[in-house]
Amino acid sequence: MNIIKHIKICIGILIFIFISIFFKKPVSMFDYKSYISYSISGSYFISLLYIKYLWRCSVWKCIGLEKTPRLHKNYDGNKDSKKQIKIEIKQDLFTVRVKAVTDENTSVTISSNLVLENDQYILYYT
Repeated sequence: MNIIKHIKICIGILIFIFISIFFKKPVSMFDYKSYISYSISGSYFISLLYIKYLWRCSVWKCIGLEKTPRLHKNYDGNKDSKKQIKIEIKQDLFTVRVKAVTDENTSVTISSNLVLENDQYILYYT
């Protein structure tokens, strides 16, 4: 999570420099103030896009920047060879939501966590 904070700061600085160089040269301190607000807004939206969608891109995984497993799918299976079970996993960079449906009940996670144990990610949920 610390790396995300550094990425946000770097994106904000890059947007600030981009605005200063390519759009309009700052004349007064108020121009700097508005550029800072544009930088904060831009870095917020870019980081929001990254947290929701862009982290799934295979480019980040190939480079080695993002190691979080991608579990966002619907899974079908059976329990004890008798009951059919459907598991729906929704995921973004920081949260995982699991919904399990059988013919008897439906359960939704209260809490979930991906934990790295013995060089392998394990999903714990309740």
